[in-house]
Amino acid sequence: MGFLKDNLMRLILVCTVIIAFFFIAQYLTMDEKFYNSMLEMRKQKKFSGIVVEKYIDTFEHSTPMLKLNNNNNNNNNNNDVPLENEFWDSIMVGDSVVKIRGQAEINVYRNDSTKIILNYKDYYKELIERSKKKIDEEFNTISRYVSTVYLL
Repeated sequence: MGFLKDNLMRLILVCTVIIAFFFIAQYLTMDEKFYNSMLEMRKQKKFSGIVVEKYIDTFEHSTPMLKLNNNNNNNNNNNDVPLENEFWDSIMVGDSVVKIRGQAEINVYRNDSTKIILNYKDYYKELIERSKKKIDEEFNTISRYVSTVYLL
């Protein structure tokens, strides 16, 4: 009777861990859908102008912002443009920035004739790959745990 009870407990534990893994995997794969929708949102943005200020908007979840001097920004009456941290770090006050609606790139022009292209598609692709790597690591950890528990 003890043998059956021990194996039943192990089986229940293994099944519980596997089910938990699938819930975690489902949660983490939602990141890919989220990042793809963020990419589409970013592609629809349009702005251009010269950066007159860089700041962190503490009222909007500490979002990195650029203040541009151009009044032609779409949906940005105050000329403030939110950016991802990695892009914000690459831009300096005095740079000219151009983002065309429908494209995934921000073109940054410096006074010394330097041109930098910041690509949202590459940025979100990297985030999706990190998310998938995280899922693989979780799966490997749980697999090792399940193997250990089952062998006990």
